[in-house]
Amino acid sequence: MFMPSSSQPKTYLSYADRERQIVEKAIEYFSENGFQASTREIAKHIGVTQPLLYRYFKTKSELVDRVFSEVFLTRWKGEWQIQLQDRTVPFRERLKVYLKDYCDSILHREWIRIFLLGALNDQSINKRYISMLQERTFPIILNEFYHSIAVTNTDEANWKLDREILWSFHSSFFYLGVRKYVYQLPVPEDIDSLVDAKVDAFLDGAAKEFIDRRMKSA
Repeated sequence: MFMPSSSQPKTYLSYADRERQIVEKAIEYFSENGFQASTREIAKHIGVTQPLLYRYFKTKSELVDRVFSEVFLTRWKGEWQIQLQDRTVPFRERLKVYLKDYCDSILHREWIRIFLLGALNDQSINKRYISMLQERTFPIILNEFYHSIAVTNTDEANWKLDREILWSFHSSFFYLGVRKYVYQLPVPEDIDSLVDAKVDAFLDGAAKEFIDRRMKSA
């Protein structure tokens, strides 16, 4: 007598679904282990053969580039640059809105851990993202801050120091993720209120320092 098989039929994924699965598993792997693994190790973790992995990504660099795009580029919002320059809104409010959205984009386990592990294993990840901040965001924030406090003396020496001060302030939000996802320490649950307080403290302090420094050098 014929007995039906108890085994479940195999599920075949479409090309796009399989690619998505590979990328998601690669993100998971890199966020825990960094970028030093071979494609054989990565394929084993993903649950595919190495030849199948190569059908989708011909080199490890291609896979890393895709991970960079998925983790970092898809969360980078071009409208940040537009909103930060909208002078119909007070600069203080613009900066708060930007930083709240920025925190919402980056304060995730895979974002923080891949960024940090990339610094140890594959610095191209960090350099590309930092270049985006330096070229697209920091100059706008400084220029709009200058305008809001009527500062016109922006010679190279002052600008470099101002940028360092801004960088320290901006990176403090990234450090929240380090505390939570690396050090396993608690962070405030109400990030929006924290952003409000930090922006007020930064702008009030920096405005005085920027102006006083320029008056002393005049």
